[in-house]
Amino acid sequence: MTGSYQVELKEYKQKKVPREKIPEELGLHLQRDYRGKIDVQFPNLGNENNWLLTSQGWVGHIQLSEDVSIKMLPRVPLENIFGMLEYAYDLKSFELRSEIDQCGSIRELFDRLVKILSKRVLLRIKRGLYGDYLPYTESLPYIRGRLDTSELIKKPWGIKPVCNYHDHTRDVEENQIL
Repeated sequence: MTGSYQVELKEYKQKKVPREKIPEELGLHLQRDYRGKIDVQFPNLGNENNWLLTSQGWVGHIQLSEDVSIKMLPRVPLENIFGMLEYAYDLKSFELRSEIDQCGSIRELFDRLVKILSKRVLLRIKRGLYGDYLPYTESLPYIRGRLDTSELIKKPWGIKPVCNYHDHTRDVEENQIL
């Protein structure tokens, strides 16, 4: 085999690939390691000595070797995916849809999504992160918040009183997602 070869598969559409384009060891690797993602039929007389490859609903890129790769594409154009998400989740509008509609490939889509995400994270940081007061109960060398009298009655000899207090933090789930 000479030169690089990329197979483009659309979801659930079978594609014939000439036998000489994919070495048998790569076909075995594909069948063994990507079972469930790609259906592989080896060359034989029934399929005119061609590989028959079918994407099983997965979208992405598989680099089998330096020379052979498989690009798995969605059934629908990328610009339709966000329209379907709007409809499925009853969203009023995807504000980022106009930026993504021009994507021609999955790689471009991911690049744009990363760019949009990073811009939105920076905007959230500029506006200020969410904060919350979390409750704490600790033995402290001083009194902070409310004194836990039930603990004080149980152990009146205790040097450090048990206190219940709230502390402000930015380490909340909303910020951890960012």
